[in-house]
Amino acid sequence: MKKFFIILVLMLFLGKITVTQAQSVQEIFQLSETNYGYSTARSSAMGGAFVSLGADPASININPAGLGMYRSSEVSFSPALKIATMSTKAVTPFSSTLSDRKNRVSGIPNNAAFIYNIINGDRKGIISGLTIGLSYNQAANETYKMISHAPAANNSIADYFAAQLYNVNPENITSSNSDPYSPYQNYSVSQWGGILAYNTGLIFPDQNEFGDFAYYTDQYNDAGELVGSLLMGDKTIPSLYRKMTRKTGEYNFSIGGSISDILFFGMTMGVLQIEANEYNFYRETTPETNRGDLAELRYDQWLTKNGTAFNFKAGITAQPIKGLKIGFAVHAPNIYHIDEEYSAAMNNYYFVSNGLDQYRAETAFLQNSYRVHTPPRIMGGISYTLGVRGVISFDYERIWYNKMKVTEIGYEPQQIIFQSEIASVYKPTDNFRAGIEFNPFSGLFLRAGYAYYGSALKNDSKNANSVTNISSGIGYRNQNFYVDLAYIHVKKNMSPFRYYSSNYGDESIESPSVVYPKLKENNLILSVGVKF
Repeated sequence: MKKFFIILVLMLFLGKITVTQAQSVQEIFQLSETNYGYSTARSSAMGGAFVSLGADPASININPAGLGMYRSSEVSFSPALKIATMSTKAVTPFSSTLSDRKNRVSGIPNNAAFIYNIINGDRKGIISGLTIGLSYNQAANETYKMISHAPAANNSIADYFAAQLYNVNPENITSSNSDPYSPYQNYSVSQWGGILAYNTGLIFPDQNEFGDFAYYTDQYNDAGELVGSLLMGDKTIPSLYRKMTRKTGEYNFSIGGSISDILFFGMTMGVLQIEANEYNFYRETTPETNRGDLAELRYDQWLTKNGTAFNFKAGITAQPIKGLKIGFAVHAPNIYHIDEEYSAAMNNYYFVSNGLDQYRAETAFLQNSYRVHTPPRIMGGISYTLGVRGVISFDYERIWYNKMKVTEIGYEPQQIIFQSEIASVYKPTDNFRAGIEFNPFSGLFLRAGYAYYGSALKNDSKNANSVTNISSGIGYRNQNFYVDLAYIHVKKNMSPFRYYSSNYGDESIESPSVVYPKLKENNLILSVGVKF
């Protein structure tokens, strides 16, 4: 077997498990994704194009200058229902293609707000309006379940695990009943998969090559008998089940005012709480024609993240002529303090003369703390009110995902590597939103919207990771009460990935199957408000 040195950063499924606290730049990106357009039913139905509009609780999260347009107080509540469908297609060269679908239905409290108008437009003077707002907003709520099956192939994740243990002394990674976690405490988390595989009989020291572990090759015992979990020519049938959840909630205090109903201003301060969980269950089964004794491999991984951050937004809106509004808002980076915990386990089943034998091993718990700086964003918008019959609105947003940062990870050289990787993988995005509202007769409002969010990946020249939202809605409003309903259809193509992939020197070990995931969501948001 060719000699090579292990690179400390190892690819694992969609992310990377490294010797540092932060798991991967992709997970940092996921912590930074928020959609402030999903707030109230009115703003959602109009595509989130609300930078220049106001007098809606969505202004607290998008452009707080919109609070200066209030002329009364109100209380509102906006629950939501999400139906997400994750479909995958696993493609293997020179083989067949397998597709899977997984649905998820979830109900969420999308937004709740209390708006108190202190000064309304009837007051004479420079300050013609002043309003404060308290709100809770679900800036992100994702729960995705994905399942993917691939055709049989002459490869196994055992190859990947064996490469992790190059030049490792087997005596140092053997679990004992008295201290089963010592191997995981003494070695990098990047080698935990290999240690699990060794302690469950999947891989073993290569008798022919010093320093190597056997992977997918013929081995012989002292009696000259052919032994091994997987032998030359054997096939495996891989599959992956993944469940991902991410919730970001904001608790906001906002204040906005107006000067002569020409210039509106505002700012929002908030506290964000994020909770993210990921569970991966990778499985390989074997056909009866195999010569090795592996029947089934099961590899489980758990990752949890919790974090808190402070939030600041500010904005202005000008009304140079009656009906025309031009708005601008800045969202400062959120600085999260993240606590995470990672663990893994492996269960392998082997054919024996009287049935199956099971071998199980589990890792210790890796606990880390670090800080994540989300990217800054700016928003600009223009809208025009068509008398009493409606309004049309357009927004532009730019987010600098290449400015994300990870700090306080405890190892300065790796922190520099992280920043370099973020800059090489991500780029700023240009996002566009448009919305229209039509009032055919008193009290009834019809709405429609469109939003396009560009891909944040540098190597995505075709914007394959872009997101498209198409929305519509209806509402009824009078002086004291309103009810709005919005429907949003979301289509998102996601980056293709392999079940496992790593480079060791000039040698590449990867799954032959490429998985192409695609996400579709159908969202309903209902807003009910009382004015006083």
